[in-house]
Amino acid sequence: MPGMTAELFLPDAPVLMLHRVLQKYEPDNYYFRRGTAISWTRFESLVVWAEAQRAKGFPTPVFTFDDGYSDNQAAFQVLLNKQLPVILFPVRDYIQTGFSVIDDMAARLNGPDCSLSPRITRSLLSGKLKRCLSALSPAEYRYYRARWFGIMDDADAAPFLAEACNLACMD
Repeated sequence: MPGMTAELFLPDAPVLMLHRVLQKYEPDNYYFRRGTAISWTRFESLVVWAEAQRAKGFPTPVFTFDDGYSDNQAAFQVLLNKQLPVILFPVRDYIQTGFSVIDDMAARLNGPDCSLSPRITRSLLSGKLKRCLSALSPAEYRYYRARWFGIMDDADAAPFLAEACNLACMD
Protein backbone atom coordinates (compact mmCIF):
# COMPACT_ATOMS: atom_id res chain seq x y z
CA MET A 1 0.00 0.00 0.00
CA PRO A 2 1.37 3.46 -0.81
CA GLY A 3 2.84 5.24 2.20
CA MET A 4 3.50 2.05 4.17
CA THR A 5 7.05 1.50 5.33
CA ALA A 6 9.06 -1.21 7.05
CA GLU A 7 7.90 0.16 10.42
CA LEU A 8 5.00 -2.25 10.12
CA PHE A 9 7.42 -5.08 10.77
CA LEU A 10 9.21 -3.62 13.79
CA PRO A 11 8.86 -5.95 16.77
CA ASP A 12 8.08 -3.09 19.15
CA ALA A 13 5.15 -1.68 17.16
CA PRO A 14 1.96 -1.87 19.24
CA VAL A 15 -0.74 -4.10 17.79
CA LEU A 16 -4.36 -3.12 18.41
CA MET A 17 -6.51 -6.20 17.90
CA LEU A 18 -10.10 -5.22 17.16
CA HIS A 19 -13.13 -7.38 16.57
CA ARG A 20 -16.00 -4.98 16.03
CA VAL A 21 -16.27 -1.20 15.89
CA LEU A 22 -19.88 -0.24 16.58
CA GLN A 23 -21.38 3.24 16.23
CA LYS A 24 -22.21 3.66 19.91
CA TYR A 25 -21.70 1.91 23.21
CA GLU A 26 -24.69 -0.15 24.31
CA PRO A 27 -24.11 -2.05 27.57
CA ASP A 28 -26.65 -4.75 26.67
CA ASN A 29 -25.11 -5.45 23.27
CA TYR A 30 -23.77 -9.00 23.03
CA TYR A 31 -20.38 -7.89 21.67
CA PHE A 32 -19.88 -5.20 24.33
CA ARG A 33 -20.84 -7.67 27.07
CA ARG A 34 -18.21 -10.10 25.74
CA GLY A 35 -15.61 -7.35 25.52
CA THR A 36 -15.16 -7.84 21.77
CA ALA A 37 -16.46 -4.46 20.57
CA ILE A 38 -15.46 -0.85 20.95
CA SER A 39 -17.50 2.25 20.20
CA TRP A 40 -16.79 4.59 17.33
CA THR A 41 -15.72 7.24 19.86
CA ARG A 42 -13.14 4.87 21.37
CA PHE A 43 -11.93 3.93 17.88
CA GLU A 44 -11.44 7.59 16.95
CA SER A 45 -9.35 8.14 20.10
CA LEU A 46 -7.14 5.17 19.12
CA VAL A 47 -6.65 6.66 15.63
CA VAL A 48 -5.63 10.03 17.12
CA TRP A 49 -3.17 8.23 19.44
CA ALA A 50 -1.74 6.18 16.53
CA GLU A 51 -1.21 9.32 14.45
CA ALA A 52 0.50 11.01 17.40
CA GLN A 53 2.81 8.01 17.85
CA ARG A 54 3.78 8.19 14.18
CA ALA A 55 4.31 11.97 14.35
CA LYS A 56 6.64 11.56 17.35
CA GLY A 57 8.75 9.04 15.46
CA PHE A 58 7.62 6.04 17.51
CA PRO A 59 6.63 2.81 15.75
CA THR A 60 3.20 3.27 14.24
CA PRO A 61 0.59 1.04 15.89
CA VAL A 62 -0.84 -1.69 13.69
CA PHE A 63 -4.62 -2.16 13.71
CA THR A 64 -5.97 -5.65 13.09
CA PHE A 65 -9.53 -6.85 12.57
CA ASP A 66 -9.99 -10.54 13.14
CA ASP A 67 -13.18 -10.69 11.08
CA GLY A 68 -14.39 -8.92 7.98
CA TYR A 69 -17.74 -7.76 9.34
CA SER A 70 -19.60 -4.99 7.54
CA ASP A 71 -19.68 -2.88 10.72
CA ASN A 72 -15.89 -2.57 10.46
CA GLN A 73 -15.98 -1.16 6.94
CA ALA A 74 -16.01 2.50 7.98
CA ALA A 75 -13.18 1.95 10.49
CA PHE A 76 -11.13 0.05 7.92
CA GLN A 77 -11.62 2.88 5.41
CA VAL A 78 -10.54 5.52 7.96
CA LEU A 79 -7.31 3.64 8.62
CA LEU A 80 -6.60 3.21 4.91
CA ASN A 81 -7.26 6.91 4.25
CA LYS A 82 -4.90 7.91 7.06
CA GLN A 83 -2.32 5.40 5.78
CA LEU A 84 -2.16 3.67 9.15
CA PRO A 85 -1.12 0.01 9.09
CA VAL A 86 -4.19 -2.22 9.09
CA ILE A 87 -4.61 -5.96 8.64
CA LEU A 88 -7.91 -7.73 8.03
CA PHE A 89 -8.19 -11.39 8.92
CA PRO A 90 -11.31 -12.58 7.10
CA VAL A 91 -13.79 -15.10 8.42
CA ARG A 92 -12.62 -18.45 7.05
CA ASP A 93 -16.13 -19.67 6.33
CA TYR A 94 -16.87 -16.62 4.16
CA ILE A 95 -13.77 -17.29 2.11
CA GLN A 96 -14.58 -20.97 1.65
CA THR A 97 -18.37 -20.84 1.25
CA GLY A 98 -19.54 -17.22 1.19
CA PHE A 99 -21.48 -17.86 4.42
CA SER A 100 -20.79 -18.30 8.15
CA VAL A 101 -23.08 -20.61 10.12
CA ILE A 102 -21.94 -19.23 13.48
CA ASP A 103 -22.37 -15.58 12.47
CA ASP A 104 -25.81 -16.26 11.03
CA MET A 105 -26.94 -17.86 14.31
CA ALA A 106 -25.41 -15.05 16.40
CA ALA A 107 -27.19 -12.44 14.26
CA ARG A 108 -30.47 -14.31 14.75
CA LEU A 109 -30.05 -14.65 18.51
CA ASN A 110 -29.08 -11.00 18.91
CA GLY A 111 -31.77 -9.70 16.58
CA PRO A 112 -34.96 -7.91 17.61
CA ASP A 113 -37.11 -10.90 16.62
CA CYS A 114 -35.48 -13.33 19.06
CA SER A 115 -38.07 -14.41 21.63
CA LEU A 116 -35.72 -16.45 23.83
CA SER A 117 -34.85 -15.36 27.35
CA PRO A 118 -31.50 -13.60 27.81
CA ARG A 119 -30.27 -16.57 29.88
CA ILE A 120 -31.03 -19.08 27.10
CA THR A 121 -29.59 -16.76 24.46
CA ARG A 122 -26.32 -16.40 26.43
CA SER A 123 -26.19 -20.17 26.83
CA LEU A 124 -26.73 -20.75 23.11
CA LEU A 125 -24.01 -18.26 22.22
CA SER A 126 -21.50 -20.05 24.41
CA GLY A 127 -18.74 -22.24 23.07
CA LYS A 128 -20.90 -25.39 23.04
CA LEU A 129 -23.23 -24.08 20.35
CA LYS A 130 -20.30 -22.82 18.30
CA ARG A 131 -18.69 -26.26 18.40
CA CYS A 132 -21.94 -27.90 17.29
CA LEU A 133 -22.56 -25.37 14.53
CA SER A 134 -19.01 -25.56 13.23
CA ALA A 135 -19.62 -29.24 12.44
CA LEU A 136 -22.44 -28.33 10.03
CA SER A 137 -21.95 -27.33 6.43
CA PRO A 138 -23.84 -24.20 5.31
CA ALA A 139 -26.29 -26.44 3.41
CA GLU A 140 -26.96 -28.60 6.49
CA TYR A 141 -27.37 -25.56 8.72
CA ARG A 142 -29.79 -23.88 6.28
CA TYR A 143 -31.79 -27.12 6.03
CA TYR A 144 -32.19 -27.46 9.80
CA ARG A 145 -32.81 -23.72 10.26
CA ALA A 146 -35.63 -23.87 7.74
CA ARG A 147 -37.08 -27.13 9.08
CA TRP A 148 -36.97 -26.30 12.79
CA PHE A 149 -37.49 -22.53 12.76
CA GLY A 150 -39.02 -21.76 9.35
CA ILE A 151 -36.20 -19.30 8.59
CA MET A 152 -35.41 -19.29 4.90
CA ASP A 153 -33.19 -16.21 4.48
CA ASP A 154 -29.67 -15.65 5.74
CA ALA A 155 -29.10 -12.93 8.31
CA ASP A 156 -27.53 -9.70 7.12
CA ALA A 157 -24.03 -10.43 8.39
CA ALA A 158 -22.16 -10.32 5.08
CA PRO A 159 -18.54 -9.13 5.22
CA PHE A 160 -17.04 -6.44 3.07
CA LEU A 161 -14.03 -8.61 2.33
CA ALA A 162 -14.04 -8.27 -1.45
CA GLU A 163 -14.17 -4.48 -1.32
CA ALA A 164 -11.58 -4.33 1.46
CA CYS A 165 -9.25 -6.57 -0.49
CA ASN A 166 -9.58 -4.39 -3.57
CA LEU A 167 -8.74 -1.28 -1.51
CA ALA A 168 -5.79 -2.84 0.32
CA CYS A 169 -4.31 -4.55 -2.73
CA MET A 170 -4.17 -1.46 -4.94
CA ASP A 171 -0.70 -0.26 -5.89
